[in-house]
Amino acid sequence: MATMTVDETVLFPSVTTTKEDSMIKVQPLKAELPHRPHAEPTMMGISPELRLEICEYLRPKDLLNVCLTSKTMQQAAVKPLYRDIWLAVTKEKAINKVASMLSRENPGIDHIQSCQLIDWCEKSKSSCPHSPASGYSAARYVINSLPKDKLHSFSWDSTHAFTVDLAVLLLKRQKNLRHVELHSVNHKEGPCFADVFKKDQSLLKSVEKADSLHFEPNCLTCVEAAKMMLDSCRPPKKIKISAASLDDEERLTTTNDEGETNDPLFNALFSNFLLPDVKPLRLTNLTLEMVDLTQCKTTYANVMSFDLLKKLRIRNCWRPDLFLDSMMYPKDGMAMHLKELILTHTEESDERFITGAVDRFLGHNKGLTNLHLYLQNEGTLPTLEKLLRHGSTLEKLYLCVRKSPRDPEGQFVSYTAPDQLSTLCHVMPKLKQLALSIEDWPASLDCKFQKDRESFASKILQPLAKLPALQTLNVLNWPQIGCGCSCLDMRDKTYRALCRTQATKFFRLFKDAQAVAFAPPPPPSSPDVGTPATPPDSLKVLAFGEHPDFTNRLPGLSDKDQKDYLRRGIFLRVQGRESWSDKLDSPLAVAIWNAELQGLDVEADVLNNCFKFRPSACAGDDW
Repeated sequence: MATMTVDETVLFPSVTTTKEDSMIKVQPLKAELPHRPHAEPTMMGISPELRLEICEYLRPKDLLNVCLTSKTMQQAAVKPLYRDIWLAVTKEKAINKVASMLSRENPGIDHIQSCQLIDWCEKSKSSCPHSPASGYSAARYVINSLPKDKLHSFSWDSTHAFTVDLAVLLLKRQKNLRHVELHSVNHKEGPCFADVFKKDQSLLKSVEKADSLHFEPNCLTCVEAAKMMLDSCRPPKKIKISAASLDDEERLTTTNDEGETNDPLFNALFSNFLLPDVKPLRLTNLTLEMVDLTQCKTTYANVMSFDLLKKLRIRNCWRPDLFLDSMMYPKDGMAMHLKELILTHTEESDERFITGAVDRFLGHNKGLTNLHLYLQNEGTLPTLEKLLRHGSTLEKLYLCVRKSPRDPEGQFVSYTAPDQLSTLCHVMPKLKQLALSIEDWPASLDCKFQKDRESFASKILQPLAKLPALQTLNVLNWPQIGCGCSCLDMRDKTYRALCRTQATKFFRLFKDAQAVAFAPPPPPSSPDVGTPATPPDSLKVLAFGEHPDFTNRLPGLSDKDQKDYLRRGIFLRVQGRESWSDKLDSPLAVAIWNAELQGLDVEADVLNNCFKFRPSACAGDDW
């Protein structure tokens, strides 16, 4: 689905034509042959319905160009272009861009159904360096400027807490919301949501059509407000619950002297679903963050039916293994058909449980298309045989297991047994995105792949080349400083330049290896190996390192550039020339930022922040 940023937004110029919006007008050349009428390649000769259907499949950048061609094409492209927008409002000047986009002269404003505001800053040990005033001003301007009752979803993605006043303003102006968020708010600066809802219950009418709920309560009183929303909306299909802002006594399960258990969060939100005449929740998407699941068999799993569940995300919950086991044998006995599993677990005390539970879960199910695992343990990966059950359907695979939970240098675990990587890649024909640690990756930044070329080709290059659809490869372990490099106190700029050189060489080697891997067998009469007419050449992005949300420190890097959160090195493959004497273009690596992947025809969700409860910069958290 098309998503447009504020930087791509323009005010469309008025287009006036004398005829039926001709796409191109070509002047005749001198002494040309007699004119023969012919049909120009254009979308003008097709029906308006078909034009609208075609525009639904175009990228935002292409839709923007289509809008500038003619008034007729503008009318066809403006709806998918503006349906889902996200606006970066971190800087004070952003309000001017927002005002320009929301001008009534812009024909796209009436088509906005989903709006996400991004007010984010880089990680810092100190407080957020920018004031929240610009974000709040932009949010108020957007809410007041959007047409009434047209919005289906409004998301606030910021390091700063949302305000109750803005939430009330949104609920008063938009009565057809399908996705509703209850954010963590600062109670010192205003009332709680529950107090506001009790004072004006007409606000709950705005959530009557909602079936997607996002709860980040700050206290049990906020949970009471979430319960009011849950009782007022349609039967929900998508639920996100984050207990990160709650105190331990408000989110952890306790047991009294008589053996009775109490789960404060569950009791405040879902206790009525335990009644015999209440139907269970039948969700398609479920996200849980820092929720206590130690008694989930009698709580959460007891009030949910998993037969419709497609996407499950569990982030740093207590005893997630019990929830996975409960899903395999549900109360209603209805089998699930899960497509996406994203699991983050960094509490090393419970890792002896989660690894076995993941193996059981992968072995019990089949058909995952997206699997993300970020675990910390003594060095145990999912069993390869259980993972191969999903090989024929997997399109995204992220496997990150750290040996030492508190080790800032990473120390990842990878499939290092003979032929493990080859076996893994051989059964995944649809895989487009892969992120994992590769222990045998050349550590030397002098990029001498030829130093042990046969070993590198057989262990790494040839197995990866068996993936015909691979677009994005993220090697989680950083290339090390020192192995062949001239200095150990290396500056960040020099280090990333060497990483770029290594990425360029890998792009070239991968292209050649993929052509050989998929070359057709030679005919019986010829000893030569044939070459396909269009050999696969799929790899577009190569990245080193983890997402900066996870602590990393790089040994050998200069102390001046050493940071707790290293920016992942991302390199986009382009066509260029190695030297001016080359006749043919060669693959070259260009260093880019993660945000620059937006708008490109490259699938790179594994590089997004898939583990945060709240996304940033339109990360892969779109439902």
